[in-house]
Amino acid sequence: MLSRKKDTDYLALSARIHAMEGRLLSRDRMDRMIDAREESEALKVITECGYGGAEGLRTQDVERVLAAARAETLRELSAAAPDPRVVDVFRLKYDYHNAKVLVKAEAMGIDAGRLLLDGGRVPASELAEGYQKEQLGGLSPRFQSAIREARETLAASHDPQLSDLALDRACYEEMAQLAQETGSAFLQGYVRLAVDVANLRAAVRVARIGKGSEFLSQVLLPGGSVSQRTLVAARGEELNALFQSGALAQAAELGAKAARPAGGSLTAFERECDNALTRYLGDARRVPFGVETVIAYLYAKEAELTAIRTILAGRRAGLDGAVIRERLRGWMEMYRIAVIGDPDSVLGFKALGLEVCPAEDVEQARQAIHRMAKENYAILYLTEQLAAQLQPEIARYQDALTPAIILIPGKEGSLGIGMANVTNAVERAVGADIL
Repeated sequence: MLSRKKDTDYLALSARIHAMEGRLLSRDRMDRMIDAREESEALKVITECGYGGAEGLRTQDVERVLAAARAETLRELSAAAPDPRVVDVFRLKYDYHNAKVLVKAEAMGIDAGRLLLDGGRVPASELAEGYQKEQLGGLSPRFQSAIREARETLAASHDPQLSDLALDRACYEEMAQLAQETGSAFLQGYVRLAVDVANLRAAVRVARIGKGSEFLSQVLLPGGSVSQRTLVAARGEELNALFQSGALAQAAELGAKAARPAGGSLTAFERECDNALTRYLGDARRVPFGVETVIAYLYAKEAELTAIRTILAGRRAGLDGAVIRERLRGWMEMYRIAVIGDPDSVLGFKALGLEVCPAEDVEQARQAIHRMAKENYAILYLTEQLAAQLQPEIARYQDALTPAIILIPGKEGSLGIGMANVTNAVERAVGADIL
């Protein structure tokens, strides 16, 4: 059993992750993909983000390359993390997805190979072989029992939905257990919110199609902030009140309307559910080191993959650039990043695909910070030389959701301010200056 790790155990990995963030799909790179005249130009941008090789990609290779990159990211961070359980929380969904595929493929007599996904704790090919040979001893006890339950449920009921529910329930239970073992309040909060999202969606859909409380009780998951019993007892229009004080307040309001037959838009409701998770995970970006840094990068990488697929699919469908941007609007707002400083210090960041804002003096920098905060920039890199004269502005946004202001050395070198901020954070965490 792994012991619980301190945030300071993540200092080295956090520094490595911050360097990796420079290769993520920036706003500039995304615009270049959308506006590229030829598909090859759009695919070239992907190589700049670390996908494929210098020779470039072919259209038919993109999905394979993206899937491989996702799996490699998960494996790499799992191996590097002081506590691999932090990453396993996000790997579990691929294990359970593959189990669903294998169970249903067996019942239908078809080959599951092309539907399996890598990225889980167990390689997809290894899980498939173990399943076929009924040799699952290397899996967690909960995963093993869930697979057996899913097989038996499908054989008895011939209902794949019930079979999937058995695996979903086990997946969230394992996620909650792993999150608890890490000791991370942030990670536990994420799992709890994910359960709430799944349950809210289930409650709205069940109410909309007119099924009763007995069916709803079968599909709800344990471990959310609102109990299963409370949700079963509530009517569709009462969902708003159950979640009104939490992260799902907006989603529940839309859900209460959508719960009525022919009621509000399910699409808007579903989007707001996703936005709630996005906002929660986005908060992790503000933490300079610790479990949150790993989580934030995993979230950013997954969002990047979705954005790439959306852009390429939109281009192939012949959609106008404005339409594609509208579909990516939430992502674009969440990941607007800029660098503020004197021209000599910041222009080099443009080569990394980051937006740069040259500031000749403190006043220009002050105006840039306020403007970008209003425009919902997610992260602002600010040179230490300017930061030394902008402490009130930095303090103003310290506790705000956006922007996260991160200090970097200017052309004159480091003033030690950024390191001092890290030192203060460490001291608050462990009670002493250990750096």
